[in-house]
Amino acid sequence: MRSVNIIFYVLFFYSSLYSDESVEYLTFVDEIVNKFTIEMKDEYNMYCVGDGGCLAKNVENIDIMFEARYRATIDDARKIAVKGVQKLIGLINSHEKIRPFLNRYPFTEQDVSLSISFCDSTEWWYTDESVAHMLAAIGKIFYKKAEWTTETYWPKIDLTKNPPVYEPAKPETIIKLFPLLEESFEDAAKLTDKNNCPLKFKDIENEI
Repeated sequence: MRSVNIIFYVLFFYSSLYSDESVEYLTFVDEIVNKFTIEMKDEYNMYCVGDGGCLAKNVENIDIMFEARYRATIDDARKIAVKGVQKLIGLINSHEKIRPFLNRYPFTEQDVSLSISFCDSTEWWYTDESVAHMLAAIGKIFYKKAEWTTETYWPKIDLTKNPPVYEPAKPETIIKLFPLLEESFEDAAKLTDKNNCPLKFKDIENEI
């Protein structure tokens, strides 16, 4: 009888998470995300590679990830971040049907997350001191560069053999992200307004 009760409570928990009402606002989130990703592709030649957020009980946060096949300076990445976040916030706040489900209204740069990876045609980050990754979240923008580096990991253990065979740790060459710059979204927006010239992307690679 106890196992039956546990199953009942589990089913009740999941049914409360995915009620008809929650499915309704998730549909609204999808509408916003789809519109936003299309506009970002048309305007900045980038592609959505994932989305999500904190959506269990209401719309607390929306996260969207993109990949762009060109190099970007900090100025380029800053403009995309500011314009992108402002565009996303505008779509959310102007969507009347989702408004009752927002954790707070109006949504601000604190409530969305926008990340972009700048990669070459082989899907590797650029390693030439340009911006490899940009994240706009929690009211800030984080810029990172990519570098090849050597890392030594823990030794490997083959448990299929008796006795287990231990392989010593070996250095491996990998590509890693390193901090380049961090600034508040407010400061970035001021810089973007001050230097409001059109973006000129170079080295655009083949489309995904």
